[in-house]
Amino acid sequence: MLKSILALADGGATTDATLQTAMRAAERFDAYLDVLHISPGAEPMAVFATGEAMPMVGVAEETIRNHIEARRKNAKSAYDRVVGASRPHVAWREDEGRAVELLASAGRLCDLLVISRPGDGSDELFPGCVNTALFETGRAVLVAPPEAMPTIGTRVAVAWNDSIQASRAVAASLPFLTKASEVMVFTAGTAARQSAADRLAHYLGHYGIKCRVDGFDPGSGSGRARGRAVLRRANDMGADLLVMGAYGQGRMMQFLGLGGATAKVITANTMPLLMAH
Repeated sequence: MLKSILALADGGATTDATLQTAMRAAERFDAYLDVLHISPGAEPMAVFATGEAMPMVGVAEETIRNHIEARRKNAKSAYDRVVGASRPHVAWREDEGRAVELLASAGRLCDLLVISRPGDGSDELFPGCVNTALFETGRAVLVAPPEAMPTIGTRVAVAWNDSIQASRAVAASLPFLTKASEVMVFTAGTAARQSAADRLAHYLGHYGIKCRVDGFDPGSGSGRARGRAVLRRANDMGADLLVMGAYGQGRMMQFLGLGGATAKVITANTMPLLMAH
């Protein structure tokens, strides 16, 4: 059961949608919700592209401070609009410092960490945050879509490839799966993987979870093309939650430091995406 949810309010254009998604998850489980905004230190630093502190050459300190304060105000305004002060079991938190370190520390003390979908614009969540959430917290991460869905976890799609990462994602998603009205496990269509998906369905049956298993052909193209195929399959089901492992191939590889398929699913999801590494 989920009892503690942490949502990162970064102050970007999709913060409202992220908090709406987090609120719907919290309401579904009657969970505590902490909303966290992290501001960089007051030094004139460029932190928004990478999450790391780097000197900003040729940019006035006042401009930097104004940008930092505007993000903080945007985040707090989104919290006030979406969450409101009168709701029980909800708290607003602010912290200041190196974002990746603060997020890692806070994220280790929650059952589910909710972040915005990265890649929607230059003022959105810094890519280092995604790496930190997935690789440094040890917790499940829920990537919220840029437009919140009216429900979460009523129809769940599970992308299964019999990996450690997929196993951890399924374990983290059990609270959602046990409440879902429909669960579908889908896997790339080799016989071995189909058999592994059948075993997953048998395992979930011990929790009273009835699910159907479906094979699909992700194609033989690039990782990003396979990521698009996963999203299409979940969309065809009408899912309001997609569960999959985060299949990283090294911290510094390509966009977000993740594998091509994982990066595509993260940056193009239109439904809540629950991941674990």
